[in-house]
Amino acid sequence: MWVDAIAHIDFKTGKRSVRTFDSWDAAGEPVFLPRSASAPEGDGYILSVVYRAATNTSELLILNAQDIAGEPAAVLKVPRCVPATAHGNFVAA
Repeated sequence: MWVDAIAHIDFKTGKRSVRTFDSWDAAGEPVFLPRSASAPEGDGYILSVVYRAATNTSELLILNAQDIAGEPAAVLKVPRCVPATAHGNFVAA
């Protein structure tokens, strides 16, 4: 499945924020990371590995969960291409 967008929908207000990607780019499974242990619901970041087809590269996109379409909090270049279908798991250190 090719995912060309990530969206945040507030079901209380109906507000919708969408980040779309260039043709043939693909976002990996988004993961929510709270800003802190005591942060209110939805206050944090969305992390997603994005495959960039034009350059056959990948990057980790870190987005403000409350403003998915806004400027990323960070964009980290991944040293190797990560296939668009890759999934990850997190475990306690």
